[in-house]
Amino acid sequence: MQMASLSVVIPVLFISGIVLAQQSLSSNAQPHSSFTERFHAADANSDGALSKEEAQAGQMTSIAEHFEEIDADKDGGVTQGEFRSYLQRRLRAAPMM
Repeated sequence: MQMASLSVVIPVLFISGIVLAQQSLSSNAQPHSSFTERFHAADANSDGALSKEEAQAGQMTSIAEHFEEIDADKDGGVTQGEFRSYLQRRLRAAPMM
């Protein structure tokens, strides 16, 4: 019984986390949200994109761990738009219960 409950709760929590992250990146989000502030703080050279090293140094763990998948144009930098697209792809790929 407990295993069945966990198999429902864990995906729901995962999807909820993605939805909340996506909402924080939406066009209606406050311009100085904590994600945006952390992103800009990690962007050491202020080019609008994070290198893998900047993501690691700035403790942007999700970006650093999935860097190659997020960097859609393979230019060595992840923009906020690329991260938003990555979250949307993950949300669409998440199994519905």
